[in-house]
Amino acid sequence: MSGYLPYRYFISDFLWNGHLPLWNPFQNLGYPGYSDLQSGCWYPVTWILMLFGKYNITSLNIELSLCFIIAGLGMYSFSNYFFKCQKTALILGLSYGLSGIMTGSTQLMVFLIGQAWLPWVLLSFFKLRHSKTWGAIICSSVCISFNITGASPAFSIALFYILLGLFIYFLFTVKKEQKKLFVLNSFKVSILTSLLLAPYFISLYDFMPYFNRINKLPFEDYLLANPFSIREYLSFLAPFSVISKSSFFDQCDLSLRNAYVGIVILFLFIYSTYKRILKQDFKLIVLLIVSFVLAAGSLTPAYKLFYNFIPGFGLFRHPSFFKSYSVFLILLISAPALKTVLLKDKKMAINKLFGGIGLGGCILVLTGFFLSDGSLKNLFYQIIEALKLPEFSNSTFQTHMIISGLVIMSLTVFYFFLRRIKLSNYLILVSIVFFDLSIQTFLTAPTTIYYPKSYASFSDVNSYFKHLPKKINQTATLSYNEIDSLHMFKKTGGITNNLGTFNKTLSHRGLNPTKFKSFETVRNEKRLNQFTRHPVVYSLKDSLNIDDVSITYNAFTCKVRNMSSTPKHLVLNQNHHHLWSAKLNNQAISIKKENGLVMGVEIPSNTEGILHFSYQSPYLPYAIIIMLLTYCACVFTGIFSAKKRLINWV
Repeated sequence: MSGYLPYRYFISDFLWNGHLPLWNPFQNLGYPGYSDLQSGCWYPVTWILMLFGKYNITSLNIELSLCFIIAGLGMYSFSNYFFKCQKTALILGLSYGLSGIMTGSTQLMVFLIGQAWLPWVLLSFFKLRHSKTWGAIICSSVCISFNITGASPAFSIALFYILLGLFIYFLFTVKKEQKKLFVLNSFKVSILTSLLLAPYFISLYDFMPYFNRINKLPFEDYLLANPFSIREYLSFLAPFSVISKSSFFDQCDLSLRNAYVGIVILFLFIYSTYKRILKQDFKLIVLLIVSFVLAAGSLTPAYKLFYNFIPGFGLFRHPSFFKSYSVFLILLISAPALKTVLLKDKKMAINKLFGGIGLGGCILVLTGFFLSDGSLKNLFYQIIEALKLPEFSNSTFQTHMIISGLVIMSLTVFYFFLRRIKLSNYLILVSIVFFDLSIQTFLTAPTTIYYPKSYASFSDVNSYFKHLPKKINQTATLSYNEIDSLHMFKKTGGITNNLGTFNKTLSHRGLNPTKFKSFETVRNEKRLNQFTRHPVVYSLKDSLNIDDVSITYNAFTCKVRNMSSTPKHLVLNQNHHHLWSAKLNNQAISIKKENGLVMGVEIPSNTEGILHFSYQSPYLPYAIIIMLLTYCACVFTGIFSAKKRLINWV
């Protein structure tokens, strides 16, 4: 609500007013909104939601919910393709869609999108090995495009290396007669994906010279923040414990600690790993270890090797996100054992499984009890307080462990009840997995998914969007500091940042990773007030008459009058970007960078007239046309292919 919602609202507001979302003047002295790689500007799912009106809290809820659905269906499809068992695929789909990487990181929507599209990308890429039609090529290109345009750039960088690794692996493993087909299909995918990503690439190109994150970050705390350390491994068994109020987990942010896959999958994974080691089948295990090592960040020496020798590894933070691939691999490794339990319906095997699960729950309860202060009365009070599910629990880590253990023990009791009424292994496991994931989601949701406070209720926030201004606030004569001090920004519960964007009011504040290098430099040098004490258009020493300043979409206009015999200087108090142009009485004049940050022009002597600043990206419209035509071609090809298959079937 503080980040991705305002970025998307800005885009939809500009589009619904008939303008491309080029320049957002409402954050950090302006920035090119279309170049924000986490804004969803080029993400088709966001476009569809914007067709129904300006992006608001309803749109955000729908997009977030779709992440869980896309993830679950993707894992189901991927598993069904490889293991040829719908029962196994259903359980793996549930486990992935409601895993800790989804429910624990919900506030990081661009992480959820990357996790959601991963199974679809891999599935379509695997099909390229033997597909002789355009279907797999189109699916692969579209899924890759959706992943890149919607997810965090960190996921895009990781995806590039994953697909490159798979490409090299397939070159050595596919049959000789299929190798040429696979290479040709891969080439077609790269071309088609490039066409679909044309505006995305242009956006990145336009902002690249100014982007504060385009260069490798120093190997220090900022880059290395939030590793997935050995402490967070407890989330595989007791996810509720890692969101407790404990300094034990302070090394990793609250939203990046959870990697739960379900207690059933965890025990089947342990058994499957043991079997793979006996059979000396190490491929997936090696990949799993690599992903865990990368997720640990600088806690192991390996991450610095990747940082130094692998391009792109110094551009993103939060190494913990690599656990997404660990969870994916854990599900794949556990699948054979899960399939065996489901199809052979061995009661003894599943009894042993839940016996071990029950024992694990007992160990958690006993460990939590012995680590506590020993006061049963105090412990009982803390358990009651934790089960009230506040947004941030004050209950101890030990209390959360006990609750997690009790949940696991109750699932074991539930299993023996289901066994007593003689259900099949499939129905039992589906029921256990469903209730397990539902309970864990229910426990963590107030902390990591939604606001449990009435002041931020859906109706209040939805009403907020209905009463937002429809036009840009024309506060051009006020300085940025005056605008901020007058508290002109209408706000509501849950929305505390980027208020200028919602209120369409100029601001020098904003929460956004897309920043100008020069803006960050000026702010770090504590020189920002030199600029924010002025309005958006001004002349030093009041030596120039400026009237009728107008703020419009991607443009600024004012009347200027210089009747002196010398040229006078005028400043546009927005971040300097080479795509800004200026015209005085329809005659182009040059723009120069002022004081290392903003833009300035010279007004000739004995001159008066209209000064117009406008921002345009010359290649972007053509890139958009190319992208839209390519998407249309993909859709029509898909419809034609489906129609042809239907005719053949009839």
